[in-house]
Amino acid sequence: MKLKFKINKCYLLVHSLNQLVLPFEEWVNLQNRLWEKYQKAYYSITHHPEVAFVQDEPFQGFDITVEEIKKLVKDGLESKEFNALLKEAEKYFTELKKQWEANGKKALAILTELSGLNFPNDEITVLITHPSYCKGFSMPSDKIISIGYLEDWKNASISYLCHEIMHLYTLNTPIMHALIQLMTDNELRIRLNNEGKYFIFEELPKNNSSYLYQYFGKLRELERKIYPYWQDYLKDRKGRTIQDLEQEIKLKLK
Repeated sequence: MKLKFKINKCYLLVHSLNQLVLPFEEWVNLQNRLWEKYQKAYYSITHHPEVAFVQDEPFQGFDITVEEIKKLVKDGLESKEFNALLKEAEKYFTELKKQWEANGKKALAILTELSGLNFPNDEITVLITHPSYCKGFSMPSDKIISIGYLEDWKNASISYLCHEIMHLYTLNTPIMHALIQLMTDNELRIRLNNEGKYFIFEELPKNNSSYLYQYFGKLRELERKIYPYWQDYLKDRKGRTIQDLEQEIKLKLK
């Protein structure tokens, strides 16, 4: 498995326009300017893509919207706010790549041991965003990970990278997600740092909607509920994979 770190400027811009947490205070100035100038396009690429369907005729608004989006992105990329954002993303890029070069091989070995999975020799693209967003997600069909996390503790971003790697190769069910949390955000973190304990993250993520607060609240509860099964698995895997454990827990929680 090879990780290819990169910054996609267009993605970084649009991703950043969608965040509830600002990368820095001045970013809102760009958001306001773009919204005032390209309202339909701004809505389309942020939280309201349905505006392209407001016309009576289906799809009638799409041509206008696409052209507006192109202009919006061009203006955004040429702004002083984006230039400042890019510099901070580039700094995070350098730090994360350096971390992965130092500890990535060890992290993947631990991940393989804990999951029991034989990961394919894929090339995974890692799109760097901004650390203040404290957010990552994966796109399995394209083998792409998007990531931006504060280094609140040693090897934080590496642990979160491994979290997203697991999402590339497993189904995103509630039980599997809780197992991935136990595996990467807890056990992997402890092994990489040679210290620590489980469940140190009681606060919910900062960059959250009300829906995500509910989702992560339930996820935390599920983690604690299945923790005994996870501990038994660690003591003796018996040739099982993380996917086998998921199915066992699913039957036990019926």
